[in-house]
Amino acid sequence: MEMSVVDLQANADALQRELDWLDAALQARISQHFEPTPATAPLRELTPPPLRAGESAYATVVEQFQLDWRWRLTLALALAPHLRPQLLDLMFLRNRNLDRGFTEFGGWKGKSHGGFLPTAESACFLVAGTVLAERLAMMQELDGGHALVTHGALRLVHDAPGEPVLTASLSLSPEMLRRLTVGGRDRALLHPSARAGRRCA
Repeated sequence: MEMSVVDLQANADALQRELDWLDAALQARISQHFEPTPATAPLRELTPPPLRAGESAYATVVEQFQLDWRWRLTLALALAPHLRPQLLDLMFLRNRNLDRGFTEFGGWKGKSHGGFLPTAESACFLVAGTVLAERLAMMQELDGGHALVTHGALRLVHDAPGEPVLTASLSLSPEMLRRLTVGGRDRALLHPSARAGRRCA
């Protein structure tokens, strides 16, 4: 079922705030990565925008899957190429010493899309930075330990055997993308047995 004009606007407002927060978080993470100082506030101190249950399709998904700040950022990261692709352009920063992109940013390029497409590595960089324990926690959840993955809402596809598991592409299922943007509810997303895509390991 498609959203009414009012519901569509409410959802657009929620998504706008979430993408603004993602933008700020990405810029903060990159600043911390290249200029780490004791005065730099941890990324988790960037307050997520408030969401009220039932106010939007996006808020409903966040509540249903009980997403913390890390997974709200991961979900927003997967949404960004569809809603504000230019937001991820800063991930194209080049390592001048090697004349190529930064490995730790992850990402891949599609056949037609000219922008940055996130991978599991991108999500780990965003939420964990260089803190190994937090990276391992994200790896465990991305490997099927989180509801977004087990329900098939978030897809991790790895097409290169032998390469690091975090090179898996990070994307939303078509059903979840539709639900988060213009409405619709796929019953398969409500059951852990309905897996879509592949695990990253």
